[in-house]
Amino acid sequence: MNKKTKTTKTIPTFSISLDQMYLDTKQPKKHQQRFKKYLLDKQQPKDKTMPTLDINNPKYYDPFLETIRENTKINNHNENYSLIVENFGASDEKLYMRDITKIVKKERHIPHYVHLARNYMVKCILFRMTNKRLANKIQARL
Repeated sequence: MNKKTKTTKTIPTFSISLDQMYLDTKQPKKHQQRFKKYLLDKQQPKDKTMPTLDINNPKYYDPFLETIRENTKINNHNENYSLIVENFGASDEKLYMRDITKIVKKERHIPHYVHLARNYMVKCILFRMTNKRLANKIQARL
């Protein structure tokens, strides 16, 4: 053997249809389908971007407003206030709301001073919101 000459072997490649891939195997159909999906997803281009959400779309907050309306129907007001504070409040307001929720769960009712603090906090949040149309929709559903 001569060390100066190098031999290169070509690796044969085969084109196999995904439908014919499992004809000789005993894999369950569920595994076959999962693997096909994996292969097809792998072939997707890498520059595929996720769809963006348009916050300015009027329909964007409809599920949130519907949840508030349903909670109001069943007198679950504390949940409504928690949702508003968690979505639109500052970090300290979120901490205060978690404390209020703990008090309500512990006493099984809302004390008067806690009720006043909760209402004042949510009114301040709604007043500070830049989207006044959304703030008015939320206020109408409370």
